[in-house]
Amino acid sequence: MDAKEVRDYVIEFQKSGIPPMVPRELAIQTRISLINTIIGPRRAGKTYFLYQVMQPLEKPHVLYLNLEDTRLLNVTFRDFLNVVNLHTEITGTEPEYIFLDEPQNITAWEKGVRTLFDRRKFRIIITGSSSKLLSSEIATQLRGRGITHLLLPYSFREFLASQAVEVPELISSAEAAKLKNYLNLWLQFGGYPEIVKTADKSEKMKILEGYKDMIIYKDIIERYKVKESFLVKLLIDHLITAFTKEFSINSFFNVLKSRNIKVSKKTLYAYLSFVEDSVAFFVLEKWSPKLKEQRLAPKKAYLCDNGLAYRQREEKSKLMENVVFLELKRMQNLNPMINLYYWKDYRQREVDFVIKEGRKVTQLIQVTYAESNTDVRKREVTNLLAAGKELKCRELKVITWDYEGIEKHAGKKISFMPMWKWLLK
Repeated sequence: MDAKEVRDYVIEFQKSGIPPMVPRELAIQTRISLINTIIGPRRAGKTYFLYQVMQPLEKPHVLYLNLEDTRLLNVTFRDFLNVVNLHTEITGTEPEYIFLDEPQNITAWEKGVRTLFDRRKFRIIITGSSSKLLSSEIATQLRGRGITHLLLPYSFREFLASQAVEVPELISSAEAAKLKNYLNLWLQFGGYPEIVKTADKSEKMKILEGYKDMIIYKDIIERYKVKESFLVKLLIDHLITAFTKEFSINSFFNVLKSRNIKVSKKTLYAYLSFVEDSVAFFVLEKWSPKLKEQRLAPKKAYLCDNGLAYRQREEKSKLMENVVFLELKRMQNLNPMINLYYWKDYRQREVDFVIKEGRKVTQLIQVTYAESNTDVRKREVTNLLAAGKELKCRELKVITWDYEGIEKHAGKKISFMPMWKWLLK
């Protein structure tokens, strides 16, 4: 490592202040016996989340390494202890907390982390934008020593906090109307922190297009040395266009074949794996009691943030379904026992989300853009009842735009809740 560069970096951090930030809802418990890993898409606010954890701490007790900083480019996993010693030399204090931002940029980074961990002196927090690189290495080199948390762009609650909107306990109809106005804005352009701070719509769109390019080039093409970059672009465009809908590699392969684009299905499966690794896209499997059927059935694609689909910002039903999926992913942070699926039977009846805890299906959720009970299509209720019967689930819920109520259908209770209210709960 270049000791002078690293010294300058450490001194600069020690002298700098913690920037202002929107408090994030993710909560972690730091301890010497456990490594906390924060994964999430780029620009979701992972670095600022680290600042949030640092905020109450005394600076000399904190060693923060942003491993995308050019001054740290020559640091190797063997240098980690040397950097700790350099920090002690500069501050006169051995760090209690070590924050590693994007360590997967360093070859064999996990060995350096293991060396730090084995000293049993430090509380280690890691962030990264690669779910598989982080989780697979933690699973092997750091087995049983780490816990992973997902940090997404702002939730609706965090978005409101960023706009200094306080939600009262009792909400009047006028206040509800204002909340729905904010919900509309958040649905259309998402919760990326930089986008939320940007007022001009055309500028928002340019930034979001840049984010998409970053995912394509930095997170996939550069990271995995992909040669057919145009295929990655086509796949990502396909997933964005088809988000919340069923898709399969087989159908995408046939689309490419019809355009005389030659590629193997094996390559496309690899590319899809790379796309998922970026944490910018998620794949939801179809519910089936048989694992083989579950794996072979078409999947549904979801985006890490509605902003990536800004060109489809008028398609409210799709945007609503996407944010419900993301909120359910946030719930998994609190309850790792939760597993998510969609349901579809041989008659093509479909339910958006099946929530399973352990071996039991605990809730079925349907999402629809409905402002009154007359707008709730009969199909939504019929599908919920069919899925509830098959999966032996009594908690049936429909998330609507504005309609609220509890109804009985075929002897079963179905609750209807407006999206803004569900998100605030």
